[in-house]
Amino acid sequence: MHYIALRCVSALVEQGYLDKARTEWYVYAIERRLGYCLAGVWLIAVAFVLHAPLQTALFFGSAVFLRARTGGWHAKSVGACQLLSMLTTLVVVWAVGAIPAPLRMPISAVVLPVCIAIVWH
Repeated sequence: MHYIALRCVSALVEQGYLDKARTEWYVYAIERRLGYCLAGVWLIAVAFVLHAPLQTALFFGSAVFLRARTGGWHAKSVGACQLLSMLTTLVVVWAVGAIPAPLRMPISAVVLPVCIAIVWH
């Protein structure tokens, strides 16, 4: 993604649309947007493959919410972060789908308060 962002910024700087002094910031901003787009494409693919669009959206939304407020572990590279995020989403959504429907609500009723207590402690 860095190469793509760098090429885009370089072309726009050469054409005079962007200031050369802020090249690093522009590259960073485009890399972030490309990462969001990649994550969105991945989530749509997971949702359709597992036939679980609601579960995928709920898991990813709650993960993003928690991540934004609690920090957490950071991968050493953007690629590793993307890969681990994708694998985590796939495994969690698949695992929840494997739990028999009658047990999902009781399990959620126990797990949710524990998670909230840990996050807001």
